[in-house]
Amino acid sequence: MAKTIYKEKQKMRRWDVLALLGFFLIGLSYRFIETLIYDTDNINILMMYLPWMVLLGVSIYYFLKIELAVKITDDYIGMKYGPFQNKQHKIKWEDISNCEVIETPELAQWNGWNVHFSREKVYSVNGKNGIHLRTNEGEEYFIGSRRLGELKKIIKDKFKK
Repeated sequence: MAKTIYKEKQKMRRWDVLALLGFFLIGLSYRFIETLIYDTDNINILMMYLPWMVLLGVSIYYFLKIELAVKITDDYIGMKYGPFQNKQHKIKWEDISNCEVIETPELAQWNGWNVHFSREKVYSVNGKNGIHLRTNEGEEYFIGSRRLGELKKIIKDKFKK
């Protein structure tokens, strides 16, 4: 059994996105109730509001449930990105050719809204702070973290050996 060196759980808390979705949900709910009270003859318009309200409600629920669990042991780096991923993805240390800690300034993280156009597999809920891994097969991973100081020490110790 591998000894756990580092463990971190992160939740997605982009309050700006949640506030925007909540604002739209409240606005649609208001229009739905207003149409229900004052325009009861036109049921088709009334039924157009319901799917959008359900979609916004499900989106808010999904964003509140997103979670990233990172686990670093003597043998591997594991991550589980939820709510729908049940299996932990593991990368063994001997399969990693390059590993570096990426620290991005706070304002630079707002650039691009975390949209990526590379082949890098991104596991992050908090922006562009974390570790960048390259495997021997050429795959690239970015694993987000809020505790970069601990990660720097672990990476330095692991690649010293």
